[in-house]
Amino acid sequence: MPSAIKNRVRINEYLLHCRRVFAVDFHTDKSTEFRTFPEHCTTDDECQIIEELDKFASSSDFVVKNCANAMFSNGFLRWFADNADTLDNFIIVGAHTDIDVMQLALSLRSYFNERNRAVKIIVVLNACRTFAAESHNADDFHTFAAYNMLLNGITCVNV
Repeated sequence: MPSAIKNRVRINEYLLHCRRVFAVDFHTDKSTEFRTFPEHCTTDDECQIIEELDKFASSSDFVVKNCANAMFSNGFLRWFADNADTLDNFIIVGAHTDIDVMQLALSLRSYFNERNRAVKIIVVLNACRTFAAESHNADDFHTFAAYNMLLNGITCVNV
């Protein structure tokens, strides 16, 4: 099991009694996101919480998203509306540090900045990772995302 996944499991074990939400991509073959990103998560078997984390999620914790940024999915918006006023910390982990994770973290930071709420947004960097491709060096993009988030007042930590 890759270390980022092991760290996600550790975080979920440690925060067992905290509120949580799991956002999973679910696209049709006509998703406009595919203008930017390769086709992914179009079948039921691709659109699931990974096996190692499934035991931590209930149906009320599970939202699907049709774009990289979970902040704008209907399920997350409902969860957020029900929980945002009572939360002071958001801990984010995920598959793509420079895409999904960074977009959600920056959106949350902007939302709470607009409302003058000093909510802590925490990204656990060693529980995140991104993909490697010829034009996408995983280490460089992971580092860039961490730097960008730090510049925007997001706390980045390792466990």
